[in-house]
Amino acid sequence: ASVYPVAGHVTWEFQKEGSTNSNGVNQAISSLVGGGGTSGGSLSSINKYAKVKFEFDTLSMADASQGSTDKSSLHSQLLMLSLPHHAELMDGSDILKNELFDLEYHCIKGRMIPIVGTSWQYQETLPSLGFDDDDALTQIATMDGGIRQTILDQVKKDLVRVLPTFDENVYGFGKQVARLAQLVHISYMLSSPSAANKSHKANKKDTKAAPHTNAAFVQEGLDSLRRLLCTFLRDGQKDTLMFDSQFGGIVTKDGLEDTQADFGNGRFNDHHFHYGYLLYASAILGLYDPHFVHDYGAYVDSLLYDVAYSSNSETASVDDNFFPFTRHMNWYDGHSFASGLFPYGNGKSQESSSEAVNCYYGAYLWSKIRYGDGGAIDSAISSRKDGTDFARLLLAMEIRGAKTYWHMMPEKTKLTSLNGPALRVYNNKFAENYMVGNLGM
Repeated sequence: ASVYPVAGHVTWEFQKEGSTNSNGVNQAISSLVGGGGTSGGSLSSINKYAKVKFEFDTLSMADASQGSTDKSSLHSQLLMLSLPHHAELMDGSDILKNELFDLEYHCIKGRMIPIVGTSWQYQETLPSLGFDDDDALTQIATMDGGIRQTILDQVKKDLVRVLPTFDENVYGFGKQVARLAQLVHISYMLSSPSAANKSHKANKKDTKAAPHTNAAFVQEGLDSLRRLLCTFLRDGQKDTLMFDSQFGGIVTKDGLEDTQADFGNGRFNDHHFHYGYLLYASAILGLYDPHFVHDYGAYVDSLLYDVAYSSNSETASVDDNFFPFTRHMNWYDGHSFASGLFPYGNGKSQESSSEAVNCYYGAYLWSKIRYGDGGAIDSAISSRKDGTDFARLLLAMEIRGAKTYWHMMPEKTKLTSLNGPALRVYNNKFAENYMVGNLGM
């Protein structure tokens, strides 16, 4: 083939209900939501799927040498190679049949599938999980009173242990404040018999008010979370956060002064690991304290923009907020890379798929609290309404990427994913190790 790509573009559209085609891939049957969902949050208004589309600009050597070429010929169409997680969710019409292509290409992520055409698309199922899943809510609602009290007694002790300190680096502080936020949430959920039912409603409809009255230690835990997180966001910690105007992002002061400090934060290493914890903690605090969302929303948004910005995907047009498009997410690979500006002989890599998932989960929860189910993650809030769903899409991609390329099971083990049986991309002998420690390009 004489056609080659010179540029690429990625777009996404959110969809509501879907049906299943002959290949078992969910296909949307309702009208596309051009700007995403609405802020209401009812089951009928929440999008369930995202159609991700790759488009390529091309040139042709035949065009240059002969002046024209037959675009209907297979030899004059673009031939690209997709990864296993793409082909799994494609409808098959763009996949080049084996009888037309007898070569096999393999990479670290398995056999690559040949695709014909300048555009191809696949569909992701968006996660429906909110602050709690339905099974957890059911268990809380039916929990034995003695067990409930035993857990609360332990949570009461844990709420005053291992608290974040302001001389900790951003990663350590984030992990500790996220732990505190989770304990606060557990205490709220268990301290009232009606908590599970009310939280279940909160998962279906946005809420920014404390759902019930609690024991004194629960309120004290919330006050502690508020004090620590607000002080941190006001630059009350030793290692303050700063905006790097050269590369566009939130970095630590120590990281700017020492490239090895804060795990390379100043050179944009691991930002999704670091800020995911802060986004989760902010979402929990915002769930129970609407004043926090009003007073500190802009502060938390800067962390959200740093790791989950939905604008600036085209370098030719950049908006007023100088942040890169989804800093760590690689849309072709289907997951994030943790590497920042450091050179690596083996290419970019990521060693913590769980923390990557946690980042986009935190981004989703904060967006839900901040903007509702259809809010925006960019500077044009009035014109973009797909931001919360955008965070859900990043979460879906990261989860499927982790299950496909990090998590392995031997052949005898049954695997499942958001979209059905999970792929097996590695040799069975290697899969007996169960986990890929550090996945590179």
